[in-house]
Amino acid sequence: MDMDSEAKVIGYGISLIILNVGMYFVAPAMIIHKLRK
Repeated sequence: MDMDSEAKVIGYGISLIILNVGMYFVAPAMIIHKLRK
């Protein structure tokens, strides 16, 4: 029970980090793509 909730918290944290990193890379890439057009 305790391990399961901990795994969920870790998974949630990792997904948040991936989302933040994704935004940092995807947002500038989209801006550059729009500027090149």
